[in-house]
Amino acid sequence: MFYSKNPISILALAALAVAGVIDTQSFERSITANETIKIPCAGGPYTQTQRVGDGNPHQNFVYKQVSGTTDCAGNPGGGASISNGRTVSWSASISGTVQFITGGFDVSLSTTTGYTNSFGCSTPGGGTQGGSLCVFERIQLTAFTANTRTCEKTTCTPDKCGDWANNVVIYAPNTQQSSCFYDNYQVNLPCDALDAEHYVYNGPAGGPQEIPC
Repeated sequence: MFYSKNPISILALAALAVAGVIDTQSFERSITANETIKIPCAGGPYTQTQRVGDGNPHQNFVYKQVSGTTDCAGNPGGGASISNGRTVSWSASISGTVQFITGGFDVSLSTTTGYTNSFGCSTPGGGTQGGSLCVFERIQLTAFTANTRTCEKTTCTPDKCGDWANNVVIYAPNTQQSSCFYDNYQVNLPCDALDAEHYVYNGPAGGPQEIPC
């Protein structure tokens, strides 16, 4: 516990309380001639993440459905309109709290899909099949290996951290994307709903790189 009868210290602590650094609810005040402020040690758990070695990076893909589904049966003039600006976010191979890191790669927390002309039922896929038609954008991800650990934060003593453990693969969208669009027949994927995502883990080794559509 920390006690202060120094007016300067009290003013400084009050300023911290106003700034939100100290929770005013934690103050215990005794009304005496010399006011005493009692501040408990604040704390709480948090996680840290670090890359393992070079991260063993690989390129993976997520095919994001960026249109609704159109029934092309008996509708040769129909088509699927693109809804641009859809979000693809980073993910991890384990559940629980994982702190995002770039691992030193040119990746980001998320990316948004672009825009292309609508796909019509007269395209090779929709026209010949005469069934459902939808559009996907291929988003490139860099997958790399990391470790995590849990720490306990406290204002009274140095933070205490456990051992590094729990190997995790982080899948982060590349900063640069190739704007590759396909209909469901070209990539052999089902039409679900707008924003549906299908992950493919067969990309080449290495960090962010341009992969032709």
